Amino acid sequence: MSGSGIVHVLLVALASGVVVAGYLITCPNAPRDDFRCGPENDNAYCTPGLCCSRWGWCGAGLDYCNDESLCLTGPCSNPPRDGGRCGPGQGHAGCPAGMCCSAWGWCGSTVDFCNDESICSTPGFNWCGPTTSIALTFDDSAFVEPQITNLLDDLARLNMTATFFLCPRCYPDVDVVQYCSVVQRALDAGHDIQSHTLDHLDLVATGASEATLASQLLGVPAWLRTYCPDVPVPTMTLFRPPFGSLNNALAKFANSIGYTVATWTIDSMDWTGIDLYEIVETVKGGLDVEPPGSSAIILHHDIAYTTPGAQGILDFYAAYLAGYDFVSMPQCLSQCQADGACKAPVDVFPGIYDS
Repeated sequence: MSGSGIVHVLLVALASGVVVAGYLITCPNAPRDDFRCGPENDNAYCTPGLCCSRWGWCGAGLDYCNDESLCLTGPCSNPPRDGGRCGPGQGHAGCPAGMCCSAWGWCGSTVDFCNDESICSTPGFNWCGPTTSIALTFDDSAFVEPQITNLLDDLARLNMTATFFLCPRCYPDVDVVQYCSVVQRALDAGHDIQSHTLDHLDLVATGASEATLASQLLGVPAWLRTYCPDVPVPTMTLFRPPFGSLNNALAKFANSIGYTVATWTIDSMDWTGIDLYEIVETVKGGLDVEPPGSSAIILHHDIAYTTPGAQGILDFYAAYLAGYDFVSMPQCLSQCQADGACKAPVDVFPGIYDS
């Protein structure tokens, strides 16, 4: 093709919103409910983390994201940039996880940024918003005795709801029958179960491929359906990254397959082997730096519910946090979304906004 022919093709591409020879041209209009995209579908772009295939469908993976993709993945398809600017006018920069790109092209997490006019967002949260709610979470799902029975008994006695982030292959030689029984009991008691990945890999440090990411996140419900066929496995919508290891790419990929990143406000540090007094002081220290009347997501591990260890912490919460509601993580997310504030106003690790 002659030089003038190439210029002509590029001008046509610019006008129609397609990709030519690796030149990414944005599709300017909002995503459609039917996942169609590109010039023949209202010039609609795809939600962050997805690509528009040559056939005009949004999706993740190499079948969609390749040299023949029709347009950018969305108005915020590139990594966050310094200075907090975002959107099409800022090199299609996205926002760190947990933030939204305002109509004016700035990243933030309040209702001024996260509203009906937001250009884009990367869903994630680390508290329930400015409300008197506590989300108790237990990671790794060791489900060993007597810890798990004592924990479930105490949650029932104190009428508290908790969320268990499951990692079915975190521990070797899992007793599958006992594991499935615990999952069933937790669900029957009204607790929530979510994904902490299949094997507890550091998905950032290992540079995990998209295939590995998908198998680790989606592998949890798949494992349950395989080994616990009699347990009605609910849809999992939340993902907690192992070790709190998170970056923007991982957050966006999790979003692209239907997961919201769920971290925490306070790490109880029970995993270090400290005793109940030290756990209480750690949690109180985390609560003290928050504004009065604020929520918190508290990280625990069911294997640490021992004496000495974390056993007794629930009774402390019942007394120290009298008047607070103990909610599941999906309830916590709904509350922070309603308030437009899903990022705690304190400096905590891991930041859902990490990039």
